[in-house]
Amino acid sequence: MSEKSLDQLINTIKTEAIEAAEKEAQAIVAKAQEDAKTIMDDAEAQKSDIISAAKKQAQQTLNKGKNDLIHAARDIKISLRNELLHLLKNVLQKEIDEHFTPELTEKAILEIIQNIDVGVSLSLPNDLKDNLSAKTMSLLQSQDTALHFDKNRIAKGLIVENKNEGWTYMISPEQITDLLYNQLSPKWVEILKQDTTS
Repeated sequence: MSEKSLDQLINTIKTEAIEAAEKEAQAIVAKAQEDAKTIMDDAEAQKSDIISAAKKQAQQTLNKGKNDLIHAARDIKISLRNELLHLLKNVLQKEIDEHFTPELTEKAILEIIQNIDVGVSLSLPNDLKDNLSAKTMSLLQSQDTALHFDKNRIAKGLIVENKNEGWTYMISPEQITDLLYNQLSPKWVEILKQDTTS
């Protein structure tokens, strides 16, 4: 074999090897590019899913927070309204207690005696025994009104009853407070509702 043929053979083998290596390299690069594209596409799809899930979870957390805040605000309004109504009742009770004097009780007794038939009995607290005027005592006796002084039955105020007819009325600071409070309470609740909805 001549040197030229040998050189040609070497060049041919080299060329074929280089071409084969280039083809293999191109195939590897093409495969790598294809794999990279698949990885990028998967990553992009996962990114969208992750972002979508994160947005959804963030919105749910935000909605839950808003709902919790609304419920907490409502609970505070209700609690405040109840506290204000309780305070109103206490102030009402204090004011009525201060103004429920023996003189007021005596005026009430005189009104009752003048407007109710005979057969009525009155129960009064012991401390009124010495405070009733002679006029009131005389009127009670002339009306045939049974009069009882009983600290155990009533501490302040009076009890009017007719056992024959089966009725009893207690007039005390507590009863008046409850009566006024029950009449005022719905109005105050409505006012407080209007105030808290603003």
